[in-house]
Amino acid sequence: MKRDSFIPSPVREQLDLFPVPPAAPRMTLVERIHHVAFSDLVKAEVLSIVQSRVGEWLSWRDFRSVIDRHSIGSCFGHLLHHLSRAGLLLEQECYFGSRYPWEGNYQGYSTRWAALGTEGPLVLTEVCNGG
Repeated sequence: MKRDSFIPSPVREQLDLFPVPPAAPRMTLVERIHHVAFSDLVKAEVLSIVQSRVGEWLSWRDFRSVIDRHSIGSCFGHLLHHLSRAGLLLEQECYFGSRYPWEGNYQGYSTRWAALGTEGPLVLTEVCNGG
């Protein structure tokens, strides 16, 4: 059934003056968020935060301003991992309660990021292991 089959003939003829525009290709919400997160603007903002804190290991909360401004929390970790794999920043897991997940008192982990050129390994023993 056509959309205008129930409309009287004189009105239907006038409708031809106003054709229905074709539907634009649409992205799902997830696709839109992913598209924004991987945009050059967001990448530049993330890298500027990292470069402004050379020598520090950053956590998720250090990027909160970018995440909130662009509403990209659901895939922001993917962006950071992508930038790490592209060689634009360092990525390291920090294990809580033990040096490795298979040792004794493992209580989870957190990923940290740093600028290239950050000296030495991830030194978060005090934060991760309580001393």
